[in-house]
Amino acid sequence: MRILVTGAAGNSNQVLVPLLIQAGHEVTALDIAPLDYPCRCVRTSVLDPLALLPYAQDVNLIVHTAGCPDHSLPRGPKNPEAYDAWFQLSGLATHALYRVALQADVQKIIFVSTQSVYATDRGPGVIDEAYPMARPAHNYYCLSKVFSEDIGRYYAAHHGIQSIMLRPGNFTGLPEPSPEFLGNRLRREDVAQAEMLCLDYAPEDGFEAFNVLAGNPFCPKDLDDMSARPMELVQRYYPGAGELMAANGDTWQGTNRLGTIARAQRKLGYHPRFTFERYLERLGWQGAPVRNP
Repeated sequence: MRILVTGAAGNSNQVLVPLLIQAGHEVTALDIAPLDYPCRCVRTSVLDPLALLPYAQDVNLIVHTAGCPDHSLPRGPKNPEAYDAWFQLSGLATHALYRVALQADVQKIIFVSTQSVYATDRGPGVIDEAYPMARPAHNYYCLSKVFSEDIGRYYAAHHGIQSIMLRPGNFTGLPEPSPEFLGNRLRREDVAQAEMLCLDYAPEDGFEAFNVLAGNPFCPKDLDDMSARPMELVQRYYPGAGELMAANGDTWQGTNRLGTIARAQRKLGYHPRFTFERYLERLGWQGAPVRNP
């Protein structure tokens, strides 16, 4: 398969690009930063359609992850000076890419979105892919991703470009599995796994979204305990884990939102490798999590 990867110097792509090459795909890696992969590497901006078009010709699909390189920039409405950086590289760049894909007759785009597209200000709930998107957006970053997903939905509906939106949690840095992996934290290796699984997947009606998280065994009836009694819940599902965590000086603060990866597991075959269980095993835990029927 011939694949164009944008934002190829980015965090998850440092795993994805070598995986694609090892799998025998013909990869073009593109970024404004210098690249050193054993494939065709291109240093240009996705904001320049004329520069981008030649590299989109004859590719089977595009993995689009290009975005704002400085995630430390302020995101909220009190800092409007940061708006252009977020919106140009995470929003307008997506539109430029879809325009190029249309011109080059690219059939499919995999876009790395974010959990931030969800309207989580509504309070506690189960965050599956049908959960409402944030309109109005929470901040500039959220706005750029909601806008980008809407672009993908539009081009899928009106131009037949298959679009898969992956919505990962926080995978900045190289975090080791920890209690945070019960919530919104995960490793870039699992983001890359989801991207690889999407290569041969045909989205329903041309457009489909998937949550990408480290996962947990909790279910909707556990929502109250997740926020009010998080360590009791951990002990219920992982007998003996509470004592080990306490001896290690760790705890889980809990959350009022249950992110689910059930769709990605069922339809993509996604199974995260870097999980809370892996953290417990490092502490010497030898049990098995209690599963809901």
